[in-house]
Amino acid sequence: MSDSSLRTLLGGSVVLFGGMVCQLVLGFVARIVTARYLSPAEYGAIGLGISLVTFFGTLSVLGVDMGVARFLPRYDDSRSTRGVLVSAFRMSIPVAVLVGAVTALFPARIASVLGGSDAVGVIRVFGLMIPIAALLRLTVGSIRGLQLATPRVYAKDIALPLARLVLIFAVIAVGGTAFDIALAYLVAYVIATAIAFVYLGRHTAVFDVNVPSKTMYRDLLLFSAPLLISSMTYQMFTNIDVFLLGYFTGSTAPIGVYQVVYPLSQLLTVFLGPVGFMILPIISELHSEKNEDEIRRVYRVAVKWVFLFMLPVCLTFVLFPETIISYTFGEKYAIAGPTLAVLSLAFFTHSMAGPNAEALTSIGESRLIMYDNIIVALANVGLNVALIPHYSYFGAAVATALSFCLLNVIVTVQLYRRVGIRPVSLEVLRIGAIGALAFIAAWAVTRQFDLRQISTMLVTAAVFAPAYAVIIIRFGITREELALFETADNRFEGKLRSIKRQLRHVSRRTDTEE
Repeated sequence: MSDSSLRTLLGGSVVLFGGMVCQLVLGFVARIVTARYLSPAEYGAIGLGISLVTFFGTLSVLGVDMGVARFLPRYDDSRSTRGVLVSAFRMSIPVAVLVGAVTALFPARIASVLGGSDAVGVIRVFGLMIPIAALLRLTVGSIRGLQLATPRVYAKDIALPLARLVLIFAVIAVGGTAFDIALAYLVAYVIATAIAFVYLGRHTAVFDVNVPSKTMYRDLLLFSAPLLISSMTYQMFTNIDVFLLGYFTGSTAPIGVYQVVYPLSQLLTVFLGPVGFMILPIISELHSEKNEDEIRRVYRVAVKWVFLFMLPVCLTFVLFPETIISYTFGEKYAIAGPTLAVLSLAFFTHSMAGPNAEALTSIGESRLIMYDNIIVALANVGLNVALIPHYSYFGAAVATALSFCLLNVIVTVQLYRRVGIRPVSLEVLRIGAIGALAFIAAWAVTRQFDLRQISTMLVTAAVFAPAYAVIIIRFGITREELALFETADNRFEGKLRSIKRQLRHVSRRTDTEE
């Protein structure tokens, strides 16, 4: 099981990371184009609509998307697998339709509370999107339980952002408004959901009425009920800042600025997403086999490389925040530089902790996650209420950063007590410290020259990149990484063989010297 679990993690994560890169690039271009085209207030209205869809679309699923991802790997017969899927859809979709209908029918009342009086039309469109987003989330959760990476990539990571970007360009080309851009989001969701449904139908008997299904309402409900509360509190945790910004400021303009820096800082979780997606069913299977040593091994290797790859990005965002914002979303948002620095530190620590919530879920501790998210959500609400009236979006960023730190400390301690997982070892921290010192040294030296900020950033990166590569190869490659690289070499039909020989040489030399 040792090699197969790591190979599953690598194989699935390679595909998912490719999809994640595609989603990030296309989604990021869409955000940049939209933010540059619209005013901060109009872009804030779009951001408010996205938060409403994320919040209510996630809650409408009732947590059963995670339940499906956990239960499907444990059944081999069609009757049980179809029962899991049919039960999940029957539980979730009616709720999603009801919530979406209420939002679409009463957008003016919602807008008056959240400071978006000019965003009534946008909110109505996003209300119609809620059941579609819930359906996509549930379908992707089902695909996740089947341990299929490719369908999720095609539907959610390629079709959704690509369709959205093309439609946004079309709206801009004809001089459309924020309302028209909201419609582009809606149509893109419809396309992606249709593709995901096709894949699910091909790989399961969910739509085959001739296959009997064993209802799983009770099992799904018992497992997902804590996750519903957990999802509710987590969505409060991640979206309450947007809602409270609108409530306390009475405008969507601060939301627009905040929605620029928040997705920028979320780039620091780019590796965490695909790893977390694949690790839940893998750890669930290993836990059912009582193989805790392998659980620790898989988790440790995954988090190590998330940490090492994201460290330079974090340092760049912290030291050059205004430059990053100006050259992406435009100078009208550059005032939020300190906010980007704070959020970058928050999401980097989140990546350092690894997919801890997914790991706890996979070993059946969904109730703990519920308690954790309740505690953190309450703390986050209190922090936002205290800070936003005085510091606007910067206060929201500080509240988010403190809340993420609290959440990761709690969950990491619980994970260690149950299966002995330590996300980042002292050796990995030592490598990271050496890399951070190298980056700061390059930055300090480059600052002595009279260069523009963008030039300083590029020169610092050019000096740091080869040095960091040497640090990682010299100190970071172990036998476990070589085993994973062997898997990657096989996937690419031996084209990485020369690189593999060099890594083996460095690894042997490092082992001898140590």
